[in-house]
Amino acid sequence: MTRSENEVDQIVFRWDSENLTGSTGFGPVAWSGPREEAENLFRTSGPVLRASGEETRPALIRLQRRSEVMLIHRAPLKDADGGTSVLCHALVGSPELLEPATCLGLHAWNWEGAAMDGARVRGQLPVIPERILVPATGRGQGELDGALEHAREELHGMVAELLRHPEERFTVLDERGDTAGPVLWGLHSMFGALTGRRWTFATHDTAELTALRFVFVGRWAGAASRNADRRRVDPRERVGDRAEEVAARLVDHHLRGVAEEEGQEYAVGSALHGASAVRGSSLLETAVRALDVLDRRHPGGPRPAPAAPVRQAGP
Repeated sequence: MTRSENEVDQIVFRWDSENLTGSTGFGPVAWSGPREEAENLFRTSGPVLRASGEETRPALIRLQRRSEVMLIHRAPLKDADGGTSVLCHALVGSPELLEPATCLGLHAWNWEGAAMDGARVRGQLPVIPERILVPATGRGQGELDGALEHAREELHGMVAELLRHPEERFTVLDERGDTAGPVLWGLHSMFGALTGRRWTFATHDTAELTALRFVFVGRWAGAASRNADRRRVDPRERVGDRAEEVAARLVDHHLRGVAEEEGQEYAVGSALHGASAVRGSSLLETAVRALDVLDRRHPGGPRPAPAAPVRQAGP
């Protein structure tokens, strides 16, 4: 795409009988860069863009390939025949500009210029300078901090799963429908600098694609086509192991830090990063060492988390 290092391109994908790529059906209809680049991104990312079915609902998706990130806001759309399709508005830029924390901060998709008529727009679009995204990113990150307490139970469960299986891809049950963003935000705030795998995600999807590290679904039955390469997780289940105990303490420290502000929201991530210097340690062992540091800083310890109900494992 033709843009400077401080800009991102935008593309709109939807169903259109007069698709500007020369084909009919779903595809790119408007873009800010060269047409061939928009077509290529559609060819490589089509399965992620084409969500369908009764379970389709608004989602934020982050894809990363090579030196490029595509952040997608996907929403249901009624097509001309009254059927349900999707409208995808994407930003495309460097991993440094569209890093995971920035992408999560844009979850509300309310940056200046985002409120276009995506169902009708066609043709050329402007590039988006970084300065346009900064205010919306800050607001969105603040909203996610405020939602962490609401998602404490799910965040606890996902931290435990990450401690057990740090290299896995996860499909995560989001029964309440509003915990995916806060859970991803909490996970990245604590572990973003530790795990080597890319932070790619969909806050809701109808398929379990290997291109995404974290996929959230509203229900198991019929919600997603099963992919054996992924680990299915109900983050509200509890098994009572060491990982759960450590996860609960990490989450308690993190939520207290977020509430205190003044830089304390970075305390857990910083302690984990410092503890990761010991070679050959598992992520769980690193977390235990980080807790020693955090507990010394706060001798009283964080307040205990409320006990979660024991739930039977899903499929």
